[in-house]
Amino acid sequence: MKLRSMLAVPMAVIMLITVLLVAYLSAGSVRNWRDGQAALGRMEQLRQLLVLQEVLGLERGSANAALSSPSAISPDLSAALTANRAATDLCLRDLAALAGPPDGVGAILAELSVRLAAARASADRVTQQPPEQRPAGSSAAAVAEMVALPPLLFPAEEQVLADISAADPAVASLLAATHTASDLRLYAGSIVSKFTGAMMVKGGFVTKRDIGAIRIQQGRVIELHRLLLASISLANAGEATRAVVGAMEQHYFGASQELIDRLIAGAVDRGQFSMTTAQLLTEYEPSLHVLVAVRDRLFVLTRQAVEADQAARLQRLEVTAGSGTAVLLAVLVALLMLHRGIIQPLAELEATIIRLAQGDRSVRLTRRHGSQEIVELASAIEVLRVATIEADAAAARRGVELQRWTAQLRQVLDTIDLMQARAATITDVLPALLEQLGLLGQDDDEAMPGLTAAISAAHAGIAVLRSSSGRLDVALRRMHSVGDGEDIRIDELVAAMDEVAGVVTAIQAAVNDLPQITLNAMCDLSARSGRFGRAVRGTDQAAHELILVQVQEMAAAAGGLQSALSQATQGLGELARLRA
Repeated sequence: MKLRSMLAVPMAVIMLITVLLVAYLSAGSVRNWRDGQAALGRMEQLRQLLVLQEVLGLERGSANAALSSPSAISPDLSAALTANRAATDLCLRDLAALAGPPDGVGAILAELSVRLAAARASADRVTQQPPEQRPAGSSAAAVAEMVALPPLLFPAEEQVLADISAADPAVASLLAATHTASDLRLYAGSIVSKFTGAMMVKGGFVTKRDIGAIRIQQGRVIELHRLLLASISLANAGEATRAVVGAMEQHYFGASQELIDRLIAGAVDRGQFSMTTAQLLTEYEPSLHVLVAVRDRLFVLTRQAVEADQAARLQRLEVTAGSGTAVLLAVLVALLMLHRGIIQPLAELEATIIRLAQGDRSVRLTRRHGSQEIVELASAIEVLRVATIEADAAAARRGVELQRWTAQLRQVLDTIDLMQARAATITDVLPALLEQLGLLGQDDDEAMPGLTAAISAAHAGIAVLRSSSGRLDVALRRMHSVGDGEDIRIDELVAAMDEVAGVVTAIQAAVNDLPQITLNAMCDLSARSGRFGRAVRGTDQAAHELILVQVQEMAAAAGGLQSALSQATQGLGELARLRA
């Protein structure tokens, strides 16, 4: 499982990285596409704002004509004013109906609607009165209110243009040209309003202040003209706008500007303008249409650029989606091949190893597939299976040998127990022998050297037996503790056997010569009694016989010790051989 986990972790990491990479690229493409869609939506808002500026200019022209009329308003002029107002209201509703307008634009439109309603009310109050009854300056004030309306849209345009530039920076230069053309149209149109306001002064007389305001407005138009040409050049749109720019140079800056200069020069000479507002509108308004054409052409070019960029974004999005799908499929195929070539064979090998570990020797690798390393690993596992079977057979043989070894061990332990019994016999005999030897020595004040030696040997044997008894019991208990049961600790058993062998050797050394010393002492005692002519008494005879019996028992016990020690030594040798 560890190897499979080691493979599964890189697989999961690769899959996760692939998904994140595809998601990142797709998210970037989707974000760019959504920015393009937002730019297209803002372009529609910009178009509606430009239309609103235009209809406001038309409504202002009709209102100016009505306010400057020296007689009652004609039905045609009233119908034109009503139609222009309806067009303005419709444009405002269309702007408000656009999906998701920015809050700033909505607030500007709301303020414009309020100011427009107030300007219309002021104009209606003036036009409803006969021209001769109108208060001085009322018409000029109403015109000024209408002139002040279009500049209210400047912040809205700036906001929409900024949103478009942020969404599609590539069209920033074309947007700047469109914006400049729009401003040029507004300022050029407002020149007429400046003339109208000045002409409405009683008697048509003008002042230097009136002419100064017109000159300032004309200067702005000239500056915007230069800026427009520079923007068109920067946007590389000269060829696409050649026709409308040529018409603008010919009709507006070639003719209308001369008209304005003549009017101003005549007013300076005579103190009043040489034509009426209606005459001025008739000559001036056609030139405004060429400015509208320039503005609309630049707007179309900008919209086409945004649409082209959006088409490219959509294409990149499709390519990214297709490439991401292809990459994901390739990774999935690679992971599937990895699963079939490595994971699945490893799982089969793992199951085989687990069954082998559980003791199932009949398992077989039914198929061997995958990489060369997997095949070699499968072959190695098969070798392991065969080796395991052979090891089981060897273990069975070792089990039989272990049983035989256990039987040998039990025989050794039995021999040691017999040796302990022999040692107990010697322990019982020695005190009795010592007592009998003491009785023999009481009848003879001059104890013979042999009897004295026997008594000394008996005392020494008793001392050895007393000192060895505890050691022998401890060693035997240790042997039984490590030799009984299934878990036989061979090293500890051998150490215990060595301790027992040492004790037995000490006992044997202590009593090995005692039987012979005792018999020699008895023979010397019998010879000495015969030399002195003293018959052996019945009690002495009985003591001699008892001593002989005890000596024989001790000799037999000593022989038993020797035999037990020999068997124990042989058992230790067998244990050493089996252990090796």
